[in-house]
Amino acid sequence: MPASEAPTVDPPLVEPRPSKPSVAALLMAAALGCFVIHVTTVLSDVVPVQPLEPQWQRLFVGSVLNNVGFPLIGLVLIHLARSCCRSSRIWPGSRKAFSISLPPQPCCWCC
Repeated sequence: MPASEAPTVDPPLVEPRPSKPSVAALLMAAALGCFVIHVTTVLSDVVPVQPLEPQWQRLFVGSVLNNVGFPLIGLVLIHLARSCCRSSRIWPGSRKAFSISLPPQPCCWCC
């Protein structure tokens, strides 16, 4: 190696830190989980589907009503996720979504 060239030093290897999910994303994931639990619980109760049988209809309605807590918690979590999200223009019910010509930029993966 010639004396005029300085040795090159490789930069230190820096591992990228994983990004933390936002609170809104966590709340949306929990809400989705509540809905999935509700659907699987109801389906496990009424699996031999016989919609014309009155006893099956009572079983179906009873199963949905007995497990109504899961979708209600899911709805609460969705509303909490919406209130945590900083950009209100990304939600479909927002009036700003129709007045802005640029595509809305999501603040988290759930939006």
